[in-house]
Amino acid sequence: MVLSPQNFSAAAVLLNRTEICNITQANIIASQLTPGILGALIILAQLLNLVVFKFWRRKDHYMLFHISLAISSLLEGFSLIFSVVLRYQALNKQTILLTKILTFSLTHFANCSAFFAIFSISIDRWLSVEYPVFYRTTVSRLKIALFILGPIWMGSFAIVAAGDVVYWSDMIITSCDHRRFFAPEHFGYQIWFIAKGPIVLPFLFISQLRLLTIAITMKMRPRRGRAVSEATVPDPVDGRYAIPISRPVAVRKTFSIVWSTVVASMAIVVITFIINGPAIILALLELSPALPVVRFLMYLAMVKHVYSPLIYCLFFPDYRVVLARFLQNIRSGRARGKLRQNPRIHKPQSQLAPPSHSERL
Repeated sequence: MVLSPQNFSAAAVLLNRTEICNITQANIIASQLTPGILGALIILAQLLNLVVFKFWRRKDHYMLFHISLAISSLLEGFSLIFSVVLRYQALNKQTILLTKILTFSLTHFANCSAFFAIFSISIDRWLSVEYPVFYRTTVSRLKIALFILGPIWMGSFAIVAAGDVVYWSDMIITSCDHRRFFAPEHFGYQIWFIAKGPIVLPFLFISQLRLLTIAITMKMRPRRGRAVSEATVPDPVDGRYAIPISRPVAVRKTFSIVWSTVVASMAIVVITFIINGPAIILALLELSPALPVVRFLMYLAMVKHVYSPLIYCLFFPDYRVVLARFLQNIRSGRARGKLRQNPRIHKPQSQLAPPSHSERL
């Protein structure tokens, strides 16, 4: 949560007040329910993604960026769970240190690396469509892995660590209900805030606009080719066409292959751009998180860590196949477990042991 400088005095009052603090069970449940449920959903969704990616054979190199994105989202889910666990612990030095590291810092790192991963996905898909020959001859699995470890993970760590050093004392935990506030007073907070993620949003918009332009252009080519082919009259001698009629079909197949690898990434990037834009604007305006609309948009921005399995199921046929096979294996494993517990089940009547003399009587 971010507090503006004018609201920082209110946070100071919360820290220094000495009146009796009454926290009811209803208050505890209300404050823990939303982050607990959201954190659990994020963890389940991203563990599902990682399992499917693990058993997805012969996947393209760029899927490593999606794996990196899943790990970043998984860290965000763990950060929410840690915030629930640490919320009402005894407020000592150890609890304060763990809260700052596992909630403030881990959340900043998870969101920063997620933004950079989504940016890399967008640029990778644009290069694969705009410069396919260069992309295929230059990009490799090792280079993508090194890029993930370098600019995405180490770059995110460096940016977040620099901010933690400057704003460590501005991470506030109230003494009564242990609410967490981030009230930066030092100069340059807006610059750091933009550098740890939102800086990539304009480039995401430009790259997605270019991909959309290329897709429309490729979609129009078969129509132009088909119009020319229909106007072409075959030679009466050898029956050959001046323009091969199979060319529009080839263009359509090329468009289908390229578009199938781009559309899922475009969906993730566009949805991320839409749901993060309002929250980022309100954060830069330094509005109080106590406002319901600000709190709603903050939780809405976290939804980007949940919806990816649905996007993959809709636009990645291989993801659906692997997921269906994985669920089928789980069901068959349960069936085998039941069979081991009761071996007489599912056996033909001829294989069952004959009844004993006492059973006949």
